[in-house]
Amino acid sequence: MARVQLKNNVPNITPTNPTPGPKLHIWRVETGELVKEFMQKRQIGWAPQWSSDEKICARSLNNDVLFYEDANFESEAHKIHGQRVGNFSLAPGTPPYHILCYIPGEF
Repeated sequence: MARVQLKNNVPNITPTNPTPGPKLHIWRVETGELVKEFMQKRQIGWAPQWSSDEKICARSLNNDVLFYEDANFESEAHKIHGQRVGNFSLAPGTPPYHILCYIPGEF
């Protein structure tokens, strides 16, 4: 099980701090270990989603959806790219996994 937090209190960009730090933090609940930090600019639809068995994690990044397997956040296992995804939902359940994507302006 993971705990996710989006921090809005990250310092603003200043001459001494030209790039603010990551805002999205994922912890392993059992140990309190910080698993991964991501830069996250969106304030809507930012929350990662997990499958019911917690094998798959999906998150939105720049109109793409990135998928991670087995809590390995170092590289994505799959990606929905180039579709201008406005929002998505990972259906609860076990394999085969299902995802619904909203693409603005498409039918």
